[in-house]
Amino acid sequence: MSNFQQAMQWMEEGKKVRIKSWESEKYYWFVDTQYSFDNLWCIKQSNGTDACLIRNFIEATDWEIYEEKESDGDLLKRLGTDGGLWAKEFIKKFGNKRDEIDEGLMITWFCNAIEAGKSAK
Repeated sequence: MSNFQQAMQWMEEGKKVRIKSWESEKYYWFVDTQYSFDNLWCIKQSNGTDACLIRNFIEATDWEIYEEKESDGDLLKRLGTDGGLWAKEFIKKFGNKRDEIDEGLMITWFCNAIEAGKSAK
């Protein structure tokens, strides 16, 4: 977690940021120009609109990089029926240094599961 200065650096790098305590999926990003008023800090977005933050957001110390979550539908669309992609995704999500997962075994398992699913239709 970081202060607004760090958040600005992340925004300038093109990353989306937000305050951790926000309950919604809102985020802010730096695009073109910035300007501030007494109690507001604003950015001019590439679509021509302004995005503004009130002073307590600027003073917050729990800024973090915001990463959008992939929906289940998007995951299915991205991986499709490729057992190799499913195996790599599985290892990326559940593999760790203590227990190595055999990629060949995972490819076999996912390919088998995909084909069984196709046959069941």
